Amino acid sequence: MVLRTLVNDVIDIFEVNRKECAKILLELPRWVGRNTFKTRATADKPRTEEVDNNPEEPIEASEWILEHLLLGSILTFVLAIPIQPIVYYLS
Repeated sequence: MVLRTLVNDVIDIFEVNRKECAKILLELPRWVGRNTFKTRATADKPRTEEVDNNPEEPIEASEWILEHLLLGSILTFVLAIPIQPIVYYLS
């Protein structure tokens, strides 16, 4: 819910500059916690990482994929009563 709200806020704030909005949304993994999103290389397989080089405590990476989050948020905006012109979301 927090990630979707963050994406929705970025879309609302950057309504005047869609290119800057897209750039910021694609850089979202840099601004949230580590292991929040799966990377493209590991999207198909589960990944574990070691905490502080301690093999007894592996942690699972998140199941979130950035592209899926962005697509879901944009479709939610498009299918709701549009606040912005529909062309903004489609571009």
